[in-house]
Amino acid sequence: MLGTIGGAVLVIVNLCFAIVLGTAAGGLTCLVIRQRWSLKVCLVDSVVALCAALIAACIATVFLTYEGVWGSAVGVSLGVAPISVVAWHLLRQRSRVSN
Repeated sequence: MLGTIGGAVLVIVNLCFAIVLGTAAGGLTCLVIRQRWSLKVCLVDSVVALCAALIAACIATVFLTYEGVWGSAVGVSLGVAPISVVAWHLLRQRSRVSN
């Protein structure tokens, strides 16, 4: 059985991996849509990915536990993190185009 410290380490590692995936997705999205990608944008990408992964993991864990399924929320959180960053960049581009 996994202890509290082991569980905390796994959560931190998974969130760090979500941050890396979100930052990479943000960089690639900026490259594709030809936006400027600076350190500030990189940090915002990291925060967006972290928040989205954390919220998705909490929601997925609640629903998986409620349904009686003891599954992992890692896949959900690692999938939501880059998608949320890409959506943020696309919304940011759309607001720039409309102004």
